[in-house]
Amino acid sequence: MTQHHRSCKIMFLLAVLIIPITGCPGTNPPVINLPPAETPLLETILDFDNNLLAPFHAAGVFEMQPGRRFELRLRAVWPSELRVKIENQSLPEVKDTASHPELDSSGYYRISDVRPIHTSDPRFFWRVFVVLPLDKRGNVNFAMTVHDISQNQNLSGTDKEALPLQITVVRTPIPSPRPSSVFFAGLDAKHTKTGPDHAFIADNVTLAGWLVGAPHRNADGGTEDWHYNIWLDNDFIERNYSATTQPLAPATIPGRWYTWGDNVIHPYIPIPLTGGSQPNASTFLLPGLDIMNVELSAWHKSRHKNQVPSGWVPDPELGDWPDVFWPFTVMKPFGIAANEPELQEGDYVIITGALVEDSAHLHLAGDETPDAEYWRHKCWFDTYTGHGGWLEIHPLDSIRRVPKSQEPTVRITPRVFQVCRKDFGSTPLSKDVYLVPIPSAPPSANSVLRFREIIDERFTDMSTIDQHIVEISPYEPAALHVFVSVKTLNGRDEGHFKAVYLLWWEEGNTPRLTAVPQPTGVPTPQLLDLSVCSKKPYLPQCDPGP
Repeated sequence: MTQHHRSCKIMFLLAVLIIPITGCPGTNPPVINLPPAETPLLETILDFDNNLLAPFHAAGVFEMQPGRRFELRLRAVWPSELRVKIENQSLPEVKDTASHPELDSSGYYRISDVRPIHTSDPRFFWRVFVVLPLDKRGNVNFAMTVHDISQNQNLSGTDKEALPLQITVVRTPIPSPRPSSVFFAGLDAKHTKTGPDHAFIADNVTLAGWLVGAPHRNADGGTEDWHYNIWLDNDFIERNYSATTQPLAPATIPGRWYTWGDNVIHPYIPIPLTGGSQPNASTFLLPGLDIMNVELSAWHKSRHKNQVPSGWVPDPELGDWPDVFWPFTVMKPFGIAANEPELQEGDYVIITGALVEDSAHLHLAGDETPDAEYWRHKCWFDTYTGHGGWLEIHPLDSIRRVPKSQEPTVRITPRVFQVCRKDFGSTPLSKDVYLVPIPSAPPSANSVLRFREIIDERFTDMSTIDQHIVEISPYEPAALHVFVSVKTLNGRDEGHFKAVYLLWWEEGNTPRLTAVPQPTGVPTPQLLDLSVCSKKPYLPQCDPGP
């Protein structure tokens, strides 16, 4: 297929019968809707000179090092026209990839790429390459705006030109410290960056997804953390990170020991986070947990001589927790107005913070006995020494809520599937499950369940696997059936398999086929894997409900 015909195919997929477009031979001319203007949504900023995503600070600004070039990663309507201003001065737009030294004094921008996210999503992914004016390349702060102007000449007002996206870039020190700059040492530290059992993987990691439940404080009788757990958005990760993007590309998962003595005998083994591959949801989801655990540590002023970091705020229940302070209003962070609802389950958010590895939590109290989940975590801990736990963002530095009207139109749910068997026989030889997306019910009669399998080579040895079955179940409710079993060789049965399955509903042109009734003996599909609940019962998915 030529590039010309490929472009025509895209136009047909997105066509709405309003304005004709010509030039595709052998076809009826498609027509493209020229939508009203809309304020673009900024996902990330790629610092080109340092090949990393600029971190978003809870104060509402992006922190960047001095440099010359960056790329805005936006979701915006298409077709449309985007313009860029810095300190209210319009940058000239160029159409080619030349360096344009003649524009050094003014700077310039170029639309590097515009591509659809999903056929049902009116917003495309835009990459806007910006070269700064000479006087903005040093250790200076600046304000930038991105303007969306509709190509529809029949519109006026904000339908013709939307309110601009406002971006502030800061290169000088910010008085209010980020949580990740104060919580890896001191009396409120939960993890360390260095040392023989450190948890640290990478700073300034930006991810996105849907809140598993309403954010909440830990429910163990104290206030040590505030939780913002999310279902990861795989598409966000894949479109914002490449195989070489810092800080993920060189990062390693350190491994966490059981005890110092055990680590002397069986040293934990660091594992590359990406191994040089394109990051995806599976990169961040270890066998121990289906969701991305996100925690914000609390600052207890009594542990710091009654000192509080500049700009931090009291606990929302000040009467009950007068000692506790947070870097931002925990339920209404930057960007949420006083008259808007608090963060709640299902909100789509963009988060930035430190990526760490939590331990397998294998230590049992005196009256506890090992259960199935204990043995599962221990199997992974023993197979990949030190890696029986999960990854988490801890501490969280910032969180941005995306307006409901600009959330992704297609929700893709990542589900972790894992089988781990050691010869000691305390874990099953196989696993047979039915996985469902969120929402579990099809949105319409034309909704068809789709999936994508991502086998995690870091935690999989296919030579040890006997059967590997992945299929859409013919039964109601619609679900993905996954069955994996471990081989038995020479009287030994040891093997391991881990994958992430991306599940979503896709709208077809005709009603989906009628499913047959579920026969007796077929397990009922479950929306959530409750395996983690034995170790973290306060997580929202561990609430059995009424």
